[in-house]
Amino acid sequence: MLCIDEVHGRLLSHPEYTRRFQEHLRQPGVRVPITADATLWNCAVTIGREILWLHTYGSRCVDPVAGRRRSERALVERFGVKCLTAVRALPERLGERLNYDPGTQTLIVGSGTFNPVRQEVIDYRASTTSHRPPGTVS
Repeated sequence: MLCIDEVHGRLLSHPEYTRRFQEHLRQPGVRVPITADATLWNCAVTIGREILWLHTYGSRCVDPVAGRRRSERALVERFGVKCLTAVRALPERLGERLNYDPGTQTLIVGSGTFNPVRQEVIDYRASTTSHRPPGTVS
């Protein structure tokens, strides 16, 4: 689960944040900019609720009207990803390498397969860290 400290860490260590607020960061202490624009604030709150819903596997920020039902199953149903083959290896035995077949949109994790996984999920990057699986299945 993504905790608030990790969110703050990602935001506050992002190169654009430190570049933009370089002058203000000369004095020690954490500062998180908050907008006075109500529309922008509401947009950020909406995104934040979506992120919390995703990272708590549908247990927090539940809102059926917004398409966020309670439960892990709701995540699967919403995005359509299905586990075709169970991951049978224990986490410590899984390699660091994931494979992805763009033709079938299949993500392979150890002995497990998941489908359909969209290309933009594979291409996702947080900050400068790539989450793209290093290998591709032909």
